[in-house]
Amino acid sequence: MLEVLQPSFDKHHFGAVKGRSTAHALISLLHERMETLDAEGSVRTVFVNCHKALDHVDYSLLINKLLS
Repeated sequence: MLEVLQPSFDKHHFGAVKGRSTAHALISLLHERMETLDAEGSVRTVFVNCHKALDHVDYSLLINKLLS
């Protein structure tokens, strides 16, 4: 299924894409930031860790909502 959708993904999408990894995401992020800085632009980045937020999800409730 992902093979069908993959051509429509943004070039910065790395999750669940065959052949792409966290390392690819970090390299892409650093490359774009360095290009911007080389062009004397400014860079602002916000990183958000949502891992703990997902620990509190009631998955049975979520599945029931998706099914309905």
